[in-house]
Amino acid sequence: MRNFAFLSLSLFFLVLNKKAESQHCQFDTYNKIGSLYFFSTYFERVSVPRNGECLLSDHLGRVYAKRNFKDGIIQEEFTIHLESQKPYTIYKRIDNDSIIGLAKYHDVLGRKSQEVVYYWSNGHRRCWTQTDFYMNGKKKKEATYCMIPLTEMTANGYALPPAHIIDAEGYADDIVPWGWEMEYHENGKLKSKKFHRYIVADNGSNLEQYSLEGKVVEYYDNGQKLLEGFYLNGSPDSLWQYYFQNGRLSGVKQFKENLGAGAWREYHDNGITSFEHFYNEDIYDPFNPHLKQYNRNGVLVKEKWIKSDGKGFLREYYDNGSLANEELFDFGPRENVKQRKFYPNGQLQMVAYRGATNDTSFASYYENGQLETFTSTGIHRTKQMQYFPNGKLRMQFESTSMLDHRSSLHEIFQENGNLLQSMRTNQDTTTQTHFFLNGQMKQTFRREKTLLQGNYLEWDSLGKPLTQLVYHNGIRIGVGLVKKRTPRALSRHEEINLENWWLACLENSHRADSPNADPYFLSKDSIQVYLQVLKAAMEFMPEEWKAEVPLVSKEQGRKFIYRFVLKDNPEDSTSRHWMTFCKSQGWKMVKEDPMNGTWKAGDFETSDFFSPEWIKQHFKKNYPNAVLEVLIQPRWVANGEVELCQTGKARYDGASTVDLVITRMSNVALMNWNTPWGVRNFTFYGDDIEPFNRFFDWDIPQSSGFELPWD
Repeated sequence: MRNFAFLSLSLFFLVLNKKAESQHCQFDTYNKIGSLYFFSTYFERVSVPRNGECLLSDHLGRVYAKRNFKDGIIQEEFTIHLESQKPYTIYKRIDNDSIIGLAKYHDVLGRKSQEVVYYWSNGHRRCWTQTDFYMNGKKKKEATYCMIPLTEMTANGYALPPAHIIDAEGYADDIVPWGWEMEYHENGKLKSKKFHRYIVADNGSNLEQYSLEGKVVEYYDNGQKLLEGFYLNGSPDSLWQYYFQNGRLSGVKQFKENLGAGAWREYHDNGITSFEHFYNEDIYDPFNPHLKQYNRNGVLVKEKWIKSDGKGFLREYYDNGSLANEELFDFGPRENVKQRKFYPNGQLQMVAYRGATNDTSFASYYENGQLETFTSTGIHRTKQMQYFPNGKLRMQFESTSMLDHRSSLHEIFQENGNLLQSMRTNQDTTTQTHFFLNGQMKQTFRREKTLLQGNYLEWDSLGKPLTQLVYHNGIRIGVGLVKKRTPRALSRHEEINLENWWLACLENSHRADSPNADPYFLSKDSIQVYLQVLKAAMEFMPEEWKAEVPLVSKEQGRKFIYRFVLKDNPEDSTSRHWMTFCKSQGWKMVKEDPMNGTWKAGDFETSDFFSPEWIKQHFKKNYPNAVLEVLIQPRWVANGEVELCQTGKARYDGASTVDLVITRMSNVALMNWNTPWGVRNFTFYGDDIEPFNRFFDWDIPQSSGFELPWD
């Protein structure tokens, strides 16, 4: 066979040089009937099987494939790797006695990677033996497969497959492993040996597993046996034995009808038993056998025993044999009803109960026996206590939750017994108090539905008042003592980009291509107010937040240019009404471009910012009967040049991830700054800003971008 292959390859290149011009063809691998490549019928055109020689070449004219067809079926095939000019596939249809054909496959370096011999066998079925090779030329795997004739499939109740996958010899795509399967290590020694019985099944089944039958053996690369077992109808059966690489027994298992049976044992490499699994009649289910585990010295370190009624235990031990963990079960292995853990000295570390039959749900202890944590959980009440190692109270928490009542107390103490923090909640009211380490009160305030309400007081560690304020619904009222916060100096970068960034955020969040945006406009005075709020927030912002201030890609000016494209119909007055409307708003028309007989375009300039929807809405109020078909795009003036607003164009670093919401409420402004680094909330009072409100919400409309009032 080998001489035939290389002789054919030599003839192949000789023929290519002589016939490349006259034998080129278009070979479509999908224009066929059948499933297996070498046994399908290929067509030149509809109902005309391919015959004769077919050559294929690349764009440089190099021939890389030659095939010969007879009645549409491949008789010979030679292909090469273009990059190395080494052989890729060599196939020859033989049809001599039981041999059908021979195929060889090679890698890019010309080394044989696979060899397939097709033949008639197993009751005159089409079969083949496939041999895979390592790169060093040694066998990797050898296995035999057979195709199931269509007549045999239908006789066993399987439906007819689509006609286009049935080849001329009556086979579709149903392939099953059959006979011996041998795998080898790279050094040539046998790795595994198993046998597949012939079964009739479609390709959707796990045939490689279900067809296994009889003895199976696996080996280490030194030739020593790794395991020996048996299959019955595709499932493990009877005795399975496992071995270490030195030949010692590493495990023994018993199977019956694909389930564990009897006693399973695994061993340490010193011969001491490591695991025991007991599959007797009194186990919870076949997948949870009784278990014992031992260390290398033979000491029991784990045992699990759960009976068929769901009752049982799990115990784990330290290497010295003392109990480390115990879990008791009443309803199977998925949830324990009691658990205890112990320190190595035998002292109880933790005990936990599940269910409502015990007052104590959880308790943990220090190694000296002192109580560390105590938790009692009921249907409506929860209580938790934590203690220092000296026995003094560290934390206590109590909560009651019923349909008409909710309350809680949470207190944290210092190790000397002094109170450090207290928080009491009754329904929607929460009172919170903080203390210094010396016991002096540090801060106290109250919230209603998370909003500051009533007095907000702060002191220093000597008792001197720092803050005395009064709030209503989260907003400061009246005048009080305020702990002044020293603003930091803005960097030159921040000063230059402050207004530019605001305008970029404004334009980026409300584009003309967002037709669902609410109509609004901002006067130049309103823009100035928002700039003042933003600047104050940046001044009081902690130094570590400076990285959140984005860079602006270009400087923008304070004048806005609006580009419009208007449908100009000579038969109505819409175009004239549009020009009159723009003038009535005081907008300066800076450009007007007739585009053609149907459309015209132009620009107008303002110092205010208008949403396109606001413009359309107000035009409709002035001319209710006019049908306005107009596209409006905001632009701005930068360095005297008009820049078009383009969707997706970043005006500053992080434009797609930074949202700014500023809401004016009577004499205050609320700012929400949502960045990839977190949410920053501020309340701005003109002469002061309160970052400590940043964790709480206000009862105001929320938006994903800007919350802007109409002027």
